[in-house]
Amino acid sequence: MFFFVNHAICEKTLFPFQKDLTYLWEAEVSSGTVIPSVLNVTWKLEALVTVQQTEENSTIFKIKLQKNSVNNEDITALELPFCGTFVMGDFISITVSKKDELWSVNM
Repeated sequence: MFFFVNHAICEKTLFPFQKDLTYLWEAEVSSGTVIPSVLNVTWKLEALVTVQQTEENSTIFKIKLQKNSVNNEDITALELPFCGTFVMGDFISITVSKKDELWSVNM
């Protein structure tokens, strides 16, 4: 009887190492109720997202807002950089600044 056991792991980075890439990001967030109501909230944004792979599993993201549909709110927390950790392409954790606000982290 012959058994062959092979175990290999090939970890690839999601983005090129130590290069800044910039993407256009457009998003629309909506909320409301399931019953007929006038409650409906929509927020749209257009932003440039700069991405930099700093380590094998660590990627830094920085959002620079171009347009958004909320003009009277302070949304500077959304532009704070944050770090994502990936394993085998799966997102496993986020690291944010102590200055970041909860609503921004949730976005």
